[in-house]
Amino acid sequence: MAMKPCHSVKGSVAATPRPTGRAWILVMIFLGLPFIAVLALADAALWLFFKHVLASCYGIFCLI
Repeated sequence: MAMKPCHSVKGSVAATPRPTGRAWILVMIFLGLPFIAVLALADAALWLFFKHVLASCYGIFCLI
């Protein structure tokens, strides 16, 4: 991905805008947390299915 050239603002050269630290935190909150929540719900649903419907072990506990 090529960087865009710098822009001139009232005669001064300004660098291209880039995400700040707070932007990365907000991305993790609004995209990362819902993704993790969906994965946790899917894991819980699979555990319930294997445990109660198929009557078998699920995940790392099968190794114990």
